[in-house]
Amino acid sequence: MTMIAGSGVMDAFDPMTTVAEVSYRDLPGIPEPTVSGHAHVFRVVDVSGILVGVFGGRFHVYEGHDVSTILAPVAISRHLGVRHLLISNAAGGLHPASAVGDVMLVCDLLNATMLSLPPCLPPPPVRNRAVIDARWHADILRGCMQRSTAVRQGTYVQVTGPSYETRAEIRMARRMGADAIGMSTVLEAQYASAIGMSTAVCSMITNTLSDTRRAIVSHAEVLDAALMARTTMRVVIEAAAQSVSLPT
Repeated sequence: MTMIAGSGVMDAFDPMTTVAEVSYRDLPGIPEPTVSGHAHVFRVVDVSGILVGVFGGRFHVYEGHDVSTILAPVAISRHLGVRHLLISNAAGGLHPASAVGDVMLVCDLLNATMLSLPPCLPPPPVRNRAVIDARWHADILRGCMQRSTAVRQGTYVQVTGPSYETRAEIRMARRMGADAIGMSTVLEAQYASAIGMSTAVCSMITNTLSDTRRAIVSHAEVLDAALMARTTMRVVIEAAAQSVSLPT
């Protein structure tokens, strides 16, 4: 299993043991992230006795990267023979019951970026394949319950960013059926599924959104909120790794 870590998610791996670490400078096709809260390394981490590869930072459309660059961690994972990819992100909570520090297991995805997978990316996409692996999602949810850890479930929508949403955009996203919103993940998940990987997605709710009042959100506040969610995120990671390692 490999994992793509969103803003502040690497804190969830403390105090897990890092077995190996490779700088992004030494990985082909990988630039260095420019967004605070994203590490510049690929780590192999011991998660309760299971080795998990972690991309400590990701790349975004708003940084000026093309889609092929954004998908590089997914392509590298598949090239290494990895068949399970856990994608995480920091997200704004759209559901009225959302609270800062929640972790949401994503049941479904919405692409509001107006971008699609480049047709030249090998191998060709698998049509009509569900992006989220429903069985793995259920296994992770069950693992969290067994560890007495509550997680939300819902739909995530990706926008381009980098600006945070206006009140009108919040209303639009809710009417689309989204429970959380962010600036990453969907394209990565679509590509992972298209090339035959089992994919699961989780969001750390780092701010809640209102369409009736103005609120200024800073990236520093997002990172602070990620610290609140790291214990729950750690449980999600452990549940995901454990479910992959179990015989089927």
